[in-house]
Parts: sequence; structure tokens; C-alpha cells
Amino acid sequence: MKTVAVLGGGPAGATAAERLARAGLRTIILDEKLAWEKPCGGGITYKAYSQYPYLIDNETPKKLVTDTLLAAPRSGAYKMSLSRPLVIYSRMDLNGMLLRRAELAGAEIEKTRVMGLDRTGSGWTIRTRSGRIEADACVIATGARNPLRDVGTQYTAQDTMYALGYWVPLEQPHIDIQFLPNLEGYIWVFPRAGHLSVGICGKSESAQCLRARLERYTQRRQILWAHASRPGVPWLAQ
Repeated sequence: MKTVAVLGGGPAGATAAERLARAGLRTIILDEKLAWEKPCGGGITYKAYSQYPYLIDNETPKKLVTDTLLAAPRSGAYKMSLSRPLVIYSRMDLNGMLLRRAELAGAEIEKTRVMGLDRTGSGWTIRTRSGRIEADACVIATGARNPLRDVGTQYTAQDTMYALGYWVPLEQPHIDIQFLPNLEGYIWVFPRAGHLSVGICGKSESAQCLRARLERYTQRRQILWAHASRPGVPWLAQ
């Protein structure tokens, strides 16, 4: 039986692993974090769940949202209503659900950091903190934080932006998107099941400056700030 190593257990890697396992291949997912919380991510559009119905037809906690309030400097606010709802999960819940589907399909899951990838004849040797794995093929799904040189994404600082945010134990029925002056980015308030994800993303500014913008916004809105909390590791991603 052919062996395929999937490097990265996020939504893309978990979905690829499920389909490979269902096709009868020995499939191993390698990821040092597996399902973990993020301030961003977790939103599924109608275009996605109409093609893959399991993204909406499942028991995982979710929020169906149809209204978004867009606001920009000197332009006021505009309410946009969707004809089909946006399905919003906690990023951890979504990722966990997809990993469980992969495991039920027969994929093996190993929580470890991939240290390197070497071509060996017609296959690959994957070096991890736990040892070495031999595979006939590899799927690279390591995302923007790809730790491997010369394999997978090759983003530079100009290609990426910071995203940081807070888990807030409040609820609201709609999404808020606030564009800001002199920033290539925006603030969001996303309703999730049982809490809000409140965050900011942007380019050409430090994480400290972005956090200050987000704090001013939440204080001006008189929402959330007294309730805002961060997990043990700050929600900061690039």
C-alpha cells in the first residue's frame, strides 16, 4: 500500500487526508498543533458548504449569520444581508471536526513538528521531532507559517499581515467589519457559538500598533473590553 504524508493538519490538510484515506492509501497527518484556536478563520460560505454539505450538516457548534455591518471612515455604515447564511465555527471546533472525519476515514494522526523533508529515490523521508517517516508522496499543507525552507509557501513580509484578537464571552447576531484610515486591513467582530471573535488584521504596522487600534475601537464602541480575554498564548498570527 502506498503511503502519503500530509504535512499540516489544518482544514486543507485534514480534508486532503480524509479523501486520500478513503481512496485506500495509508495516510499520515503530521502537525505540531493540530486543532487550535485562532482569532480569525472558521467562516464557511454557501459556495463551500453547497459543494461539501458536511461543512454545515454536522453536530459541531456553529452560528448561522446573514447580516453584516460594513463601516469605513467618511463613508458611514452599510448593512449587507446575505441570501444564504455564512456558517461560523470556532476555528478549533472546525479543525477538530475535519480531523475527526480524516481519522474515521482511516488516516493516522501524529502530533509532532516536521523538521525537514528529503527526497530519497522515488519517495520522501520526513524528519520529525519523533523520528523519521518514509512516504511515497507528500502533501504540503503547512500554511503561512510553513517551517520548511524551499518547500510549500514562500511568503515574505510583504505578502503577509498580522492578525490578532480576543475571545469575548458575549453574543450578537451580525458581523461587524470596520475599515480604518491609513491601514491596509480592518477590524472584525464575528459571532461564534457562545462567544465573539474580535480582532484586527493589517499590513505595514507592528502588532503593538494594531493592538492599540483594536483597543481604541472596542473602548469607543463601549463593548467587550471589560469582557475581553486572551487564551494562555496571545492570539497573534502572521
